[in-house]
Amino acid sequence: MRAVWQTDDLVQEVCARAWRGLPGFDCDSPAAFWGYLRAIAGNLAVDVCRREMSRRQRRYSTAPFETPEDPNGRDISEVLERQELYELALARLDERVRDALLMRLEVGASYEDVARQLGVPSAEAARKALRRALDSVLQRLEPPSRERP
Repeated sequence: MRAVWQTDDLVQEVCARAWRGLPGFDCDSPAAFWGYLRAIAGNLAVDVCRREMSRRQRRYSTAPFETPEDPNGRDISEVLERQELYELALARLDERVRDALLMRLEVGASYEDVARQLGVPSAEAARKALRRALDSVLQRLEPPSRERP
């Protein structure tokens, strides 16, 4: 689970990078600016993930850490594709269930709190509802099959 201060730091870093890059940015529409911020945030998220993976590898494994041969190529695009699939899968859930699932996964809320959010009678009912929702999300994480020539 990520700490709130880490999220704040990431947001602050995105803002700082955007501010530094503004003199060279040609903003032809508000959508272009949001795309600019999204690109900065995506690049920063990839950098943070790489550092965390490297740190965990050094901490928990005696095997050498291998960086991707093409750091901007397929490995990163696969991570971003899975993130997009995850977001789409979450978006397909009922809003109440999605909020409850994120409460549990992102904040670590108790099943009792989730039960109140969902309006179900018990923590066990909440656990079962979240299990079904999570199963639904996991099924949708598989990318559509690509036909090979």
